[in-house]
Amino acid sequence: MNDFSSFNQGSIQLHQISAHAAAGIARLGIEPGSLAAGSCHVWILSLTVGDDLLAALWPLLTEDERTRADAFRVPWARNQFVQVRGVLRLLLGEYLGRPATDIGFDYGEFGKPALVHEAGWHFNVAHSGDYALLAVANGYEVGVDIEKFRASAELASLARMVLSRSEAALWQTLPDVDRASAFFAAWTGKEAVAKAVGQGLRLEFPRLDIGLMHQGRHVDARAVTMDRFGTCRLVTLPAPPGYAAALAVRETA
Repeated sequence: MNDFSSFNQGSIQLHQISAHAAAGIARLGIEPGSLAAGSCHVWILSLTVGDDLLAALWPLLTEDERTRADAFRVPWARNQFVQVRGVLRLLLGEYLGRPATDIGFDYGEFGKPALVHEAGWHFNVAHSGDYALLAVANGYEVGVDIEKFRASAELASLARMVLSRSEAALWQTLPDVDRASAFFAAWTGKEAVAKAVGQGLRLEFPRLDIGLMHQGRHVDARAVTMDRFGTCRLVTLPAPPGYAAALAVRETA
């Protein structure tokens, strides 16, 4: 069994890739078995737009995924779905040593996707603005989130929906220059935890206290304990300028 308490930033490998690069080469250089038990790889995907890219990734999708893509009324949302799902299939296929088109997904009670017939392997995806995060973990449930900073005028109303009372009280004392980074660090952290435990937006964020991080600090993994869902390990991830990102893992039974 993995030593869950020892999971920290050293357990994570961070990679960067563009969708064009992923679709344009036969292999990404991932060897089956390269993701050790108790560790996690996070891929930062730079989202781009182009007919050649969509044409390369479209054949990797299942009929159901193509139907979902075509249901988007806004072209950029459709394009991002195709990019993220196509690259996800390429990544998982290489980790598992299988063709990308053979990867099967199932969905939990609240919509969290999971791999079919791959015990111990877990993944999660998030996207915002021009970037997506794709996390693959061996031995742990995983949740990931990335958010593009919003205008400062929106922060007060968003904070009421996200921060706990103690977090909000501390947030109000921060200098204006630190408020955006502190808020989005808290938001992405709570989103990552909610996804790791399979609850998504059903988790009441104001009742979850993870503390605030500000001034752009990235700290090592913290334990976040919830009565109903046990303990997660939460890590603040490096992110592109103007973004915040976080990853949470949860020990599997």
